[in-house]
Amino acid sequence: MPDLPNYKEGEVIVLFKDKITEEQARQLVKKFRLSAGEWNKRLSKLLVKVPVGEEIKWRAEFNKYPLIVEIAALNKINIIK
Repeated sequence: MPDLPNYKEGEVIVLFKDKITEEQARQLVKKFRLSAGEWNKRLSKLLVKVPVGEEIKWRAEFNKYPLIVEIAALNKINIIK
């Protein structure tokens, strides 16, 4: 199994299609019984809180909605070595 990139545990970044409103985005998050931070209107983005250890599962779940979600991704941490 390849090493996963370093990422922030308990978070998934979800970018929504341009035509999706904040209310529609939050409805999808609510459907999954998750919570999210502030809506980034310019990027149509929510930072979604997910259970620690389930980030990959939730990234895949959000990506199952291509009519609403542009992309869901892990919240990667940049580490300088």
